[in-house]
Amino acid sequence: LLEDSVKRHLISDAPIGTFLSGGLDSSVITALAAKNVKQLRTLSLIFNEKGYSEEYYQDLIVKKYKTNHTKYLITQDIFKENIHNFISSMDQPSIDGINTFFVSKAAKDIGLKTVLSGLGGDEIFYGYSTFKNSRKLNVLSKLPSSFISLLGRASKYEKHSDLLKIENELNLYLPTRGIFSISEISSYLGVSKIYIYKLISKVWEENRTDHLNYIDDKISKLELSLYMKNQLLRDSDVFSMANSLEIRVPLLDRELVNYVLRINPKMKFDKKVNKIILADAARNLLPEEVISRKKMGFTLPFANWFSNSIDDFDINPLYQGKEISWFKKWSPLVLDKYNN
Repeated sequence: LLEDSVKRHLISDAPIGTFLSGGLDSSVITALAAKNVKQLRTLSLIFNEKGYSEEYYQDLIVKKYKTNHTKYLITQDIFKENIHNFISSMDQPSIDGINTFFVSKAAKDIGLKTVLSGLGGDEIFYGYSTFKNSRKLNVLSKLPSSFISLLGRASKYEKHSDLLKIENELNLYLPTRGIFSISEISSYLGVSKIYIYKLISKVWEENRTDHLNYIDDKISKLELSLYMKNQLLRDSDVFSMANSLEIRVPLLDRELVNYVLRINPKMKFDKKVNKIILADAARNLLPEEVISRKKMGFTLPFANWFSNSIDDFDINPLYQGKEISWFKKWSPLVLDKYNN
């Protein structure tokens, strides 16, 4: 199913290649694409910050499949120079997508018109931390309300305390995906908590999971419908089109997704190997080091760059201070700049 999907997604009259992060998803797609395209073009973002470098794993795939590879260096200066272009290309605010913006810009700069992306792998093969976290949250959500309130007195758990009180199964998901507590949202937007809870109830009615038997399948549905559809796919479309690029997603092929989602979730987890079903399917394609590496995710040294240049940005006074995470500073900044 994977091979058939990649073959179909390779049909193109324009220059085509793959994003190669060095992770499992992009490596599998690159390996299958390279079997069908002579000297496949591959593209990776690299950074001076070694803690974010995945060059070693990228190079393993490039060497094995002899791809025509480009390494595109992104620095803090390039990040700062392109923030305005990033925000101005949004059609609605997004807290994410800057990685897609830069990799799409890189693809355009080297002449690619179409690329294959590994988007969707974590949602259908259960690779995100939300799957493990949901089991812990399931235990916490069953505690007495008074204990949950006590938990919320520690700022570290404030977000979880608010969201654990939601009276539907979004209380297993939003504490991990959410950035702000309900109290913080209420304060920032100037709306009542009751109004926010009503909005969450509306989201639940549109994305109910109580027909599913396993917690992991419930989280997968929420990842697919809320995070992937509403954020990842939208951002991929917006920021690729801003760079005159088409992104294709072979892992979201209908036949493949329908097949994988029917697999018992107990088979999708392994204590040592992330996304074990995909890893097992790809063992004859990829080096063992790529198969068994810990999940890193496609990210940039963004928090460091943002923090290092914080004085260059007009941060909302509500979200200033060293103790506040960079994401809580970045999100209102994007919203404010978009609205202005």
